[in-house]
Amino acid sequence: PLQCAVRGHLVRCALARQLAAAQAIQRCQRGRAVRDRLSREDSAATVLQAVTRASRVQAELNRRIAAATEIQRAVRGWMTLRRLRTQCGAVVRLQALPPERQPLVRALAADPERLASAEYRQLSPAEQAQVVDAAYEYLGYRNAKAAHDPALAARSHALLRALAALPRHSPPEPPRPLSPDRAHDSKRAALAYGVREGRDFAQLGLRMSFHDLEDRSAGFLEGAQINIGSLDLRVDREDARLQALDLVDIVSLTPRDAWFQPWSWGVRAGLERALDDPQQRLAAHVTGGGGGSWRLAPGWLAYGLAWARLERGEGRDPAAALGPRAGLLWTRARMSSHLALQAQAYSDGRERLSAQWTTSYHLGRNQALQIRLAEAGAPGALQTEAVLALRLFFD
Repeated sequence: PLQCAVRGHLVRCALARQLAAAQAIQRCQRGRAVRDRLSREDSAATVLQAVTRASRVQAELNRRIAAATEIQRAVRGWMTLRRLRTQCGAVVRLQALPPERQPLVRALAADPERLASAEYRQLSPAEQAQVVDAAYEYLGYRNAKAAHDPALAARSHALLRALAALPRHSPPEPPRPLSPDRAHDSKRAALAYGVREGRDFAQLGLRMSFHDLEDRSAGFLEGAQINIGSLDLRVDREDARLQALDLVDIVSLTPRDAWFQPWSWGVRAGLERALDDPQQRLAAHVTGGGGGSWRLAPGWLAYGLAWARLERGEGRDPAAALGPRAGLLWTRARMSSHLALQAQAYSDGRERLSAQWTTSYHLGRNQALQIRLAEAGAPGALQTEAVLALRLFFD
């Protein structure tokens, strides 16, 4: 009996140990299962957060893309409006006139009684119709720009009656320029190599839109420039840095003549490192001005502007500058060249002279090779820079 009792006690102890071990294993398994479930829940929450962040980023990108699209539409609308203004009936008729007839047109527009003059009478009926039609269109253009003037209306009526008595005249067909959607693409990337005061550098440029004065002009208005979001990164033997960031850079050079006297203007805002600053400090600036431009010959445009600038650079107090800016723009189908000269006097006593010559050779619709030579600085201490760039346009 004693042996049986001992064996029974030992069996009960062994069973108790096995039961305790089984319970411990079950607790471990339950803990592992709980940890796995919590890990899965954490992973799901992390994925959900990532998806939420991605959705927010995508929504913000869509909003910015929509804003950029609206800006491009507005830019195209502005350029189309300028194109329509340059192709209106008055402009087409006046540009089609021989230079020797233009004084007579101005005289008829000012006083329809000149219809009885010998100068008018000696013209053939077809030439009389061309001159009277141009004078009538010119008065119509002036009437559209100003408030109703009874005197202008009376002169227009007299010219219209004279035109009705002449043989039917077919006005010249307006020129049909290349559509902007068949011109170069709006975005641009540029890879450049340059030398500044004997030190070489490489430069990468990116522009979101739209058109430079030196770009291929086919499909765009002469003298129009609209750049939005232009970025230049420069790398030399010392470091890599942001060289320039143009938030907006708009120039409108509309030539003046004896008939029309529009203003030319420009505005630019962003960050840049001035060529004449030995320390190459980054400066924020707003630059702009207005003046006039004139067509010297087909493809040649000269301009003169009063140019103002407000800037604040690293380690410098805000300063304002004022001075003249003049230039000459030459455009052809495969080449364009732009010479710009500028002088500025700053409110802190500094003076800056600058000259820049840029020539582009258009390799194709969306490729161009550009050379730029620039010199800037205080009188007697000018800094020089030369850049050769390959430009590629894309959408």
